[in-house]
Amino acid sequence: MTVRTGDLFNLEDPKQGQFVHSAANALHWVTRERTISDALPFRRGDEFNVELLAEGERVLRSKRYLRDASVVAFRVCDERVDIEVRTIDNWTLTPSLSFGSSGGQSRYTFEIQDLNVLGLGKELKPRQRHSGDETASTFVYGDDNVFGSRYRLRLELGDTNEGEQYSLQGGLPFYANDAQRSWWTSIDSATDAFDAPSVTGTRIPVKTEQATIAKAKAIPNSTLPFARVGMGLRFERQVTDLALADTDTDLESTFDFAELYPFVTAQWSRSDWIKRQNYQSIRANEDINLGLSVDLELGLVLAALGNDGDAVRLVIDLTNGWYGGEDALHTLRFQQTHYYSVSDEAKYALSARYQYFRWIGHNNQLDLRLTGETRYGYSPLYDFAVGGDQGLRAYPTEYQSGEQHFLGMAEYRHITAWSPWSLFHAALTSFVEVGRA
Repeated sequence: MTVRTGDLFNLEDPKQGQFVHSAANALHWVTRERTISDALPFRRGDEFNVELLAEGERVLRSKRYLRDASVVAFRVCDERVDIEVRTIDNWTLTPSLSFGSSGGQSRYTFEIQDLNVLGLGKELKPRQRHSGDETASTFVYGDDNVFGSRYRLRLELGDTNEGEQYSLQGGLPFYANDAQRSWWTSIDSATDAFDAPSVTGTRIPVKTEQATIAKAKAIPNSTLPFARVGMGLRFERQVTDLALADTDTDLESTFDFAELYPFVTAQWSRSDWIKRQNYQSIRANEDINLGLSVDLELGLVLAALGNDGDAVRLVIDLTNGWYGGEDALHTLRFQQTHYYSVSDEAKYALSARYQYFRWIGHNNQLDLRLTGETRYGYSPLYDFAVGGDQGLRAYPTEYQSGEQHFLGMAEYRHITAWSPWSLFHAALTSFVEVGRA
């Protein structure tokens, strides 16, 4: 296997041979060949499989530090196949300062993000955000190939107005379609807050904690394209601090809980990959899966394990995509979490999302999206909201909130020919949004 890593710009191209391009290349850490080799779903000496070449391209293009990638077999000699891997880098060190005002609230964000530290494919991101009266500081470290292995690690630390938060996740994922086993563990803790229902300007903090350990394996000799089963153990706890609520508040503390339960999982999927440009990004090759995926999780919340009662926790996640003609696609996603118990206390969450996307020529796109969500039996912390970044961008953040949520969006995008020194591409967008919570 030969790996050829490409810099940001090809200086032999007359359009990319100016001083600004050579300066950018000089300031940029080229992705190391070992980083590319570690990210591939196969290793030198593995049995050759032509499907792994296409999967390798998709894996590499999914890395945000790469703009494009190709994996081809260029020579066969007896029982040996020579593979050539070519990549083109993205600029990954992005100091960012943004500020603005929406619905009468000022906001700013400052961050320094590097998705490819020293060309090693590691992510570092310190971030400071201010929106209205809310401030948040976060630090993120991500490593998809710990010490060149298949293992992954992600660490997030944060501090907000309401309190501290942290997240540590790691394990061995299904790094390839034909991977046989995986395991995963995570520990999360966060403190957030919601507005007290009867005390104007008062926020009630809620602390949530979760710890999960799980493992899964592929089903051998399955007639399904991809079939996996797994099992695990999860602990979840939520504690609401009602000390800040006055005596007249109608908030009930029954939303708090502590659950320990085992669970089993099942996954079935059928992939149908296409490669297009100008879908979620501009002028970049993107891999879009129009296949069907079904994920199920069944948990047993038993009083014998110290829980308040017996219940069955069912989680369904269904995703499907299909072509609507040569230049259009549809995607649909349905998610459900439901607790089934003999008590009268109901607890469920439902979500449905639909997208219609159409390419109109090479430079224009139409994007239509519908979202409907509802939940019952959850803390007000998880109420849906519209306004600002949450939809209805002309309105203040959390302009409306509630247990139901609907949002529709129509967006038309025109990609201009303006691309100064090929450093970036510019697009004009107009959109209409309608919704409520």
